[in-house]
Order: sequence, then C-alpha cells, then structure tokens
Amino acid sequence: MHYSSNTCFQKAFYIFNSGFVVNGITNVNTTSLERRFGLSSSQVSLVASSYDIAAGLLTVPITYFGAFAHQPRMLSVAALIMALGSLLMSLPHFTTGLYQLKEVSSDQCTTGKNDV
Repeated sequence: MHYSSNTCFQKAFYIFNSGFVVNGITNVNTTSLERRFGLSSSQVSLVASSYDIAAGLLTVPITYFGAFAHQPRMLSVAALIMALGSLLMSLPHFTTGLYQLKEVSSDQCTTGKNDV
C-alpha cells in the first residue's frame, strides 16, 4: 500500500490533535467543570471517561470497515467527529454567564509579606 506524504502528514496531524484533546484539554478542564457547574468528581470523571468507553465499543467495527474503506475519507470523518465532540465539550463555557468567584482563600500570598 502506497501512502503519499500528504496522507501521512494528515494522519500525524490528526493523531497529535486527538492526543492533545483527549489527554490534555479534557484533563485540564475537570476542576473547572467541578467548580463552575457544581458537578461531583464522579460526574466529571464520567464525562472524561466517555471517550474511552466509546473507543472501546467502536474499535472493532471501525477497524473492520476501515480495512475496506477509503482511508483519507475515514480520517476526514474521524477528524470531523472529533471536532464536533470538542465543540460540544466547550459549549457550556460559551453558553453560561461569567464565572463568579464564591470565596477567597486566606492562605494566598500578599505583596509585602515574607519578602525574601
């Protein structure tokens, strides 16, 4: 099977972005989701693990049909689905009002104290 350099670049770009979204952005947003929307840790972990659940359920059918399908087209569809999922994950931050800080911690450093 012969791959052009463009197809290899597209696959590498998709794999990088997928890893960045799944392993980076999602994990960084968990504490923000807990605080801002009042979710419990178990609810946020369900959101974070939904990717792994979906990947586990869809791996066998996708690899079976992927062996016979047009791979660049499948890569494009996968990238589109990932983009829609990322948009869906960020949607609550755009549709709600500004975050209001509820309490200020008293153990924060202040200017002028403990100067070294």
